[in-house]
Amino acid sequence: MNEVDRIRYRPENMERYCVETGDVGEGVSQTLRWHLPIDETITDRNGHTPLPDDREHTVIVADYALMWGRKVEFSYTIRAIGPDGTVGVVTKVNPGPKWYRPDRMKPTHTVTVVLGEQRIAPQ
Repeated sequence: MNEVDRIRYRPENMERYCVETGDVGEGVSQTLRWHLPIDETITDRNGHTPLPDDREHTVIVADYALMWGRKVEFSYTIRAIGPDGTVGVVTKVNPGPKWYRPDRMKPTHTVTVVLGEQRIAPQ
């Protein structure tokens, strides 16, 4: 399991941007596509993070990625800071099939962070 952090496996948002790398010959050009790194987001008054229609501020939480011919699985640490500065932390968050929702625009319960508490996510 690989912890997503700001160095090795950076979290990303849903906003995609393209970089035109120019001609590679024979009238063919190459375009590279990336997602922007995103390390934090803000919740609304209900405590929910942005839904996918807010592509710039939605954090992509991947269960795994296929890299170099192998499956690389991820875990996450979620740190929430309340308006008064109180912090809540949940470690070893491991997304799985229950996280996927039929309608991506309808929020569902995934992880609840309690301010003033530090705990390990249930497996």
